[in-house]
Amino acid sequence: MKKILIILLISTLFTTYLFAEGLGNAKSLSLGDAYHSKATGFHALNWNPARLGLVEDFYTFNIFHADGRISNNSLSLKTYNETTGDSLSHSEKLDLYDLIPTSGLTLYGNSQAFVPISSFSIRKFGFTINNQNVGYFTLPKELFKLLLFGNDIEEEFDFSDTDAKILSYVESKIGYGSRIYPEKYLSFYKDSYPPIYVGASVGYMIGLAYAEVEDLTSKFTVHDNGYASIDNRISLRTAGVDTSDGELEWEPQTAGRGFRGNFSLFSPINENLSVGLSFNNIFANIHWSKICKRIEMELVSDTLNIGNWDDSLAVDTTYSIDGFDQNIPVEMYLSGSYKYSDFQVFLDYVQGFGNSVLTTTTPKISLGSEYYALDWLPLRCGVGFGGREGTHFSFGTGFEFGRFEFNWAVRSYRGLFYGSHGLSAATDLTLKF
Repeated sequence: MKKILIILLISTLFTTYLFAEGLGNAKSLSLGDAYHSKATGFHALNWNPARLGLVEDFYTFNIFHADGRISNNSLSLKTYNETTGDSLSHSEKLDLYDLIPTSGLTLYGNSQAFVPISSFSIRKFGFTINNQNVGYFTLPKELFKLLLFGNDIEEEFDFSDTDAKILSYVESKIGYGSRIYPEKYLSFYKDSYPPIYVGASVGYMIGLAYAEVEDLTSKFTVHDNGYASIDNRISLRTAGVDTSDGELEWEPQTAGRGFRGNFSLFSPINENLSVGLSFNNIFANIHWSKICKRIEMELVSDTLNIGNWDDSLAVDTTYSIDGFDQNIPVEMYLSGSYKYSDFQVFLDYVQGFGNSVLTTTTPKISLGSEYYALDWLPLRCGVGFGGREGTHFSFGTGFEFGRFEFNWAVRSYRGLFYGSHGLSAATDLTLKF
């Protein structure tokens, strides 16, 4: 049992995220994701395309981008150090069990890569190509109760809250931003009012693979006669994943296609204050049409024990299904920034209007700051609350020399130092002129 716990702790603590969540970069990471009113160049395309209209740099090109994350939602490095080693006492088991949320222990994964050079902006236009692989896996709290404390006779364990979704896609996105002049069309609007910039982007999504748990029942009980009752029924829906040989096999291919839009506004109220608003995932949908399957697995028995186990007890049925649509809920971004001399603060609020593998209804608030210690040396820090990540703390800096801009950042999740539940790091190099 102790070995099982150690394996779970290690796999949970070191669940790796290659590249950043969402469409982030070193600047956004260092600012705690309070980047909506800061994004420029081709980065503005994914955050606030209206800011493409400011044309701070005539051209921007992505030369290099890499970041990674190690994180989980329940256990810290301190917990790992205290849990591994000698056998756990009952009170230590209780403390560990209390760390698991009622909703279970959820592992989130996200890998992202921008294609170098092909992500760029020219004047008011932006274009990017990126690949994202996202997913989550939830282990129910009941599972940890069984592993930590064992089971009593006639005690029923219900693992039906287990859940998982995985999505892989490539997206090509193009966008444009420009200033509009409402005073030309609205008599009440005065030209002395702050300028308004409007932007929009359209993304063409090529779905590579998708898998989700559609329905799951999982119950387990040990009886006083020495037998166990088990009722496991699971239904999975997949696309782009080959299961014909009884194993999950995936090779990159076009299994689905879809589009999504983004509309945004930005206004510099004065030299120091600015505000922004955008709606992402407008009409967002991926239609999966190739290698669409439903996998149904069942294991039901009232007289199960080690002595009578047989592989024939487990029934695995896979069959092809018609194509299906995956809708992605809209997200709203509301942001502001204030600048005083060489110091600037940023505030973002994000609200999803539905839960999906890409979005959450849990709102997120991010606060970031930037200070130029020297003309070429920015110092950045930020904090975020809510969303899927929970509380996180960030710090970053970089070097800005003429046409080249190099940035790096680190982030700690749900605590600092030994109380941290994980770390992120990011670095990127941008060419601009």
